[in-house]
Amino acid sequence: MKRHVLIVLSMAALLLSQSAYAKVTLPKMISDGLILQRDQPARIWGFADPQERVTVTFDGNTYNTKADRNGNWLVILPATSWDGRTYTIKVNDIEVHNVIFGDVWVFSGQSNMQTPLERALDNYGDDILHYSNPLIREFLVGEKYAYDGPQKDFSSGSWKEVTPETCLKMSMVPYFFARRIYDTYQVPVAIIQCAVGGTAIESWMSPDNLKDYPQYAEALEAQRNPQPRNPGGFMGTFARPVGGAGAAERPVENPDYYATDFDDSEWSAAYLPHYFREVGITGSALIYYRHELWLTAEQAASKNNLLKLGTITQSDETFINGVRVGTTGYEYPPRNYSFADGILKEGKNVICIKINGASANGGFYEDEQYQLRLERDTISLNDGWKYYKEDIPSNFARPGGAPAGERPVVMQYVEREIRHTSNVRNPFGLYWGMLSPVTNANAKGIVWYQGETNSGNTPEYGTFLARMMTTWRKDFRNPKMPVLIAQLPSHQAKTFLPVQDGWANVREGQRQATHLLENAAMAVGCDIGTWNNIHPTNKKIISERLAKGAMRIAYGETVVLSPECTKAELKDGRIYLSFSEIGNGLVIKGDEIRGFAVSDENGVYQRVNASILGNRVVLYVGGIKNPKKVRYLWKNYVRDDVTLYNAEGMPVSPFEIEL
Repeated sequence: MKRHVLIVLSMAALLLSQSAYAKVTLPKMISDGLILQRDQPARIWGFADPQERVTVTFDGNTYNTKADRNGNWLVILPATSWDGRTYTIKVNDIEVHNVIFGDVWVFSGQSNMQTPLERALDNYGDDILHYSNPLIREFLVGEKYAYDGPQKDFSSGSWKEVTPETCLKMSMVPYFFARRIYDTYQVPVAIIQCAVGGTAIESWMSPDNLKDYPQYAEALEAQRNPQPRNPGGFMGTFARPVGGAGAAERPVENPDYYATDFDDSEWSAAYLPHYFREVGITGSALIYYRHELWLTAEQAASKNNLLKLGTITQSDETFINGVRVGTTGYEYPPRNYSFADGILKEGKNVICIKINGASANGGFYEDEQYQLRLERDTISLNDGWKYYKEDIPSNFARPGGAPAGERPVVMQYVEREIRHTSNVRNPFGLYWGMLSPVTNANAKGIVWYQGETNSGNTPEYGTFLARMMTTWRKDFRNPKMPVLIAQLPSHQAKTFLPVQDGWANVREGQRQATHLLENAAMAVGCDIGTWNNIHPTNKKIISERLAKGAMRIAYGETVVLSPECTKAELKDGRIYLSFSEIGNGLVIKGDEIRGFAVSDENGVYQRVNASILGNRVVLYVGGIKNPKKVRYLWKNYVRDDVTLYNAEGMPVSPFEIEL
């Protein structure tokens, strides 16, 4: 009898113990492979039923707490240095393995902070494909917009160590930054990747940051109190019937076009690259391109092949011998399609590209590579193409019945339509949806690479950036948290005079923000980038410069950054410019200093000659009546004009200064 009672009591105790631990959960960041910020108290947090008991075991010590009335709990572990050890943290009955202490860096912004390493294999392939480091780890924050308050956890995310396999999807900027920090200080580095392509700075700002700007009031209210767009909700737009009386059908693709034996003798000849208007294509259309090439048996047996089709303004699907080898849904990614062995044949082969919704202003970018790379051969694909166009009727029935040009603004992860003017661009959705859960952790610093979307329409960019980072620092409980800013590189059409100022304004705002913020630094990027690709692939340069900034403001090193103009004096037909960050002196890389322009009393700019005089730059403005303002590299694309550096190899920052 006693034995039965003991068994019952033991089972009851076991059930009570299991019940006590069953309702505690951890956020996605507190998972295997976690890196915690070294030399700072470490925060371990999670969720449970209100008043649920939580026990955290770490390094032989036990820490107890209870969940609050909202089900949140937090345990602060003692500051721990990196000493090569790996830990296991136990939370009730949950174990988190392979935990280390290092430096945690948060990377945020838009698509240039996302551009993956796989796009830069031509630049860095020999390096990254042979590099592994289990002490550099990335946590990729899942994309999520939220308008109902700060989110507790991410939509997705897990820790990944750097290997040749995992790194290809990692972003270039954080990857090379982390490698430089690791190589310099020999400590683990955490990459918290928290960026979304195409987003404006407003998406990452808090409601309080924007409350003083009347132009955002209506949008903020609409996002707090969204109205249903239709009875079917968000997905109803795509479920309801489309079109109406007289609506035309979209052309049906012809799979015969992909076949090697298709007769394309009546198709028109073309040379790549070209813009569609150059071959007479106007209006919306599906365009098919075919290219025949003849291969030897050795070439057909080649392995690790790559088809390079430059960059195309529209989405494409690409086939070799009827087999789809790649597809890209939007403009910017380079069409680098690796494909399986056995697709190529001895003799005749056919490459077919289907381009969707092409228009006259679209086409294939210049200054790109169009080739088939085999193991031992590289075959040019510029010449020998044929194309055929199928027009898309102007009254083609689109999803939701909306004609072209009138499609509603739809945001991911939002189940109700948010109506607002296009210049507002969804304020604070990513601040609450993605950044807020990150701020539960302690971090070494923040790296910001954004501004393309705000070019030309956000004159307050510098103030916005400074306000936002002040809030982020408060959220991270560190008012002097290091902030690093990647200045926009060169892009868009080349011009002689400083007439395009969208990107220039943002660059100036980024520069100003570093002075509005204490403990901030900027990486100048005007000498990288291309006119025809918004996502430059030589980003290692930016990463190295960001790391230099980190060495100064986060690690206390004495390093020289990019010079900035601090003073402009007009005297006897000359303007004398003084600079910070001179280092070992100013130098010219090239035959002359370029990129300076001075405005007269009517605001008209003229390019002027310049020379170095000691640690100053002299501008010769004798022919300009009543000079008012100096601009340097004040255009969207300025790479060809960047010749002024300090001796340490850092380019002078673009700037605008009044006399």
